[in-house]
Amino acid sequence: MSQRHGGGALMLTQKRPNLLNGCLPIVLAGGRGKRLYELTEESCKPALPFGAGGQRLVDFTLASLRAAGFTRAIIATQYRPAPLIRHLRDRWADAFPDGLLIRDATRLSRGGYRGTAHALLANLDLLEREGANDVLVMPADQICDIDLRPFIQRHRLSDAPATLVAATLSSSDAEHHSVLEVARDGHVSALTHRPSAPAEIGENSGRSLVATGIYLFKTAWLRKELPELSRGRFDISIEADLLEAALREKALQAYRLPRSDTGREAYWRDIDTLDDYRSALLDFAAPQGGTTRGSPPLNCLHLEAQPGVIGVGRRSALTAKGAVSRDCHLTDTLLAPDVSLPAGTIVEGIGRTNMRWFRRSGDTNLITQAMVDRSRERLH
Repeated sequence: MSQRHGGGALMLTQKRPNLLNGCLPIVLAGGRGKRLYELTEESCKPALPFGAGGQRLVDFTLASLRAAGFTRAIIATQYRPAPLIRHLRDRWADAFPDGLLIRDATRLSRGGYRGTAHALLANLDLLEREGANDVLVMPADQICDIDLRPFIQRHRLSDAPATLVAATLSSSDAEHHSVLEVARDGHVSALTHRPSAPAEIGENSGRSLVATGIYLFKTAWLRKELPELSRGRFDISIEADLLEAALREKALQAYRLPRSDTGREAYWRDIDTLDDYRSALLDFAAPQGGTTRGSPPLNCLHLEAQPGVIGVGRRSALTAKGAVSRDCHLTDTLLAPDVSLPAGTIVEGIGRTNMRWFRRSGDTNLITQAMVDRSRERLH
C-alpha cells in the first residue's frame, strides 16, 4: 500500500480503479454530532467506538460497501478527522485495493463543506474524472441492514436521476426525519422535512416511510443541478435542496428496504442523539459477563467480528472498553470509552445528583471519565 497527497486527498493507494458498473461511492463522514456532546469533542461522529471489539460507526457503512463488491470509495471528511483517518488506514485500506480517497473539506473548499450537497459539488470534478456514471452517497454515522446490489440495480432499471433508500419508523419517531409518500411504481410524490404530523403508511398504521440518507444520483444530473442550486447560496443540503429539485422534476424514486429473511423489518438506525446511540448499542449488547445476546439485529452484518457491546445495569451500555463494578446501579446510562466507575455508583432518573455530575439528554445519562474525576474532586 502506498500513500500520496494531492488535491486535498490522502490516497491510501495509487492503483487505478475498476469501478463497480460505473458507480462510485462517496461516504459523508464529516459530521460533528453536536447532540452527542462530550463524546465528539475530540473526534468526528463516524469515528465513535461501537463496542469493545474496536469497531467504529463508520465500519458498518464500509462493510456494506465491501460486501457489495466496491474496491474504491471517496471519504468526505471535515470535523476533527484525524482519528477517523487513522482507523481507515489501519482497518480498511487493504479491503479497498483500488483506494480510499480521503477528501478533507479544509483542503478542498474555503470554509469547508457547506452542507451535504456542497460536499458532492466540491467532489464533482473528481467523480467525473473517475468515470462515475452514478454516485452512491452513504452516511458514515448510521447502522443499516442493506444489500446495496439490488438497490443499485433498481436505480439503473428505473433510469431515474435520483433514487433514495426508504425505511419505516413509528410515526412518533419519524417527525425527526424526512417523511415520504410513494406511489405504487416507486415514484416519490411528496417529501416533508421533519413534519409535526408525519404521513402514515396506510390508515392508522402508526408507521411512516422516511428517507435513510442513502442515495444514488446520476452524475450528469448532479452536474446540471448542483451549480444552479449553489448559486448565491452559502450552504446546500441533499434533503432540503437536491431532493426537492428531483421532486419538482418528478425524477425521484424510492427503494424500500426489504424485510429480512426472518420476516422482520430491516434494521436501520440513525445515530443522531445519545438516545439513538444507547439504543443501538443495546440492540447488540450482551449482559455483563456474558458472551453473546444471540443473533445480531442485522441480517447483512458484514463485519469481520462482532462488536462485543457490553450491557450493564438497566438499559445501559458501554460504548467501548471500560470498568464497572458489580455493585454499581445504572439506569438508562451510556458510558464513554475507558470509563472507570467507582464502587457504589448509582445513576437513576433525572435526580439532582445526576444533573450535577453527569449529563442527561433525552432519556439518557452520559458519563465520561472527566465527569467521574470532577465528581470525585468535589466530593473530597
